[in-house]
Amino acid sequence: MKFEGRTALVTGASRGIGRAIAIEFARRGAAVALIGRDAAALRESRDACANARSGAVAEVFECDVTDRAAVDRTVDGVMSRFGRVDYAIANAGQSIDALLLRLKSETIDRLIDVNLKSAFYLCGAVAKPMMKQRGGS
Repeated sequence: MKFEGRTALVTGASRGIGRAIAIEFARRGAAVALIGRDAAALRESRDACANARSGAVAEVFECDVTDRAAVDRTVDGVMSRFGRVDYAIANAGQSIDALLLRLKSETIDRLIDVNLKSAFYLCGAVAKPMMKQRGGS
């Protein structure tokens, strides 16, 4: 499948699965918005995208996806830069290696913020632009 002329937004793009998703989109021709908190790691992902395909376009957008206003601003920035979002990949996630009985409320709250709320924030932020362009996923 080719993605020329399309834009993919990937959260958690600084490492792991998110980086791999971003690289694959770039390899297949999409412009990629790399979203995450670690600017240095995001720049490494950007370089990896550039190495995946000659002429690949990938941009770093530093953002804490647990902050709804920051997600809204970031999507606005992606729209300003690329003019559209065709694919929104809510990949940011966190896990804790601990017994359920020992999890503190703060830890549970953080897991819910990163693993659940951030996906809702992203979907809400991209919904209007996608409706306006009459497409996206």
